[in-house]
Amino acid sequence: MKIGENLKKLRKQANLTQQEVSEMLGFKNHTGYAHWEGDRNSPSVVDLERIAEVFGVTIFDVLTIAKNPDLEAMTKIDLLEKENVELRTKNEMLEGLVLRAMGKCEGVANSPKLYDVEGAWGLLSSSYFSPN
Repeated sequence: MKIGENLKKLRKQANLTQQEVSEMLGFKNHTGYAHWEGDRNSPSVVDLERIAEVFGVTIFDVLTIAKNPDLEAMTKIDLLEKENVELRTKNEMLEGLVLRAMGKCEGVANSPKLYDVEGAWGLLSSSYFSPN
């Protein structure tokens, strides 16, 4: 099996378009990635590392997934587990924000109360929506 089929399978499993994967890889358009999927060009080792990172798999997985149905199922599970961890992290952050907005965090001087909408929004926007 050629690498293009593996790339397409990984992309479909992740429910992404060629354009989305291309953007995640830092390409300006999807042509380069489309050529990899069409086996017109092959990614370099550096590109394979980036592809593996985007899909949350190893380089070995990128090269062999189409040959191993167990690995394919495992990759789906890994992607779901990764998504679950991300959602849990976001949930914990939001719970912390709610507690802070309600003034229930210890050691937070002048915490805004729940009725203090401007103060709570300021806390939310300054803590989590501002660029680092």
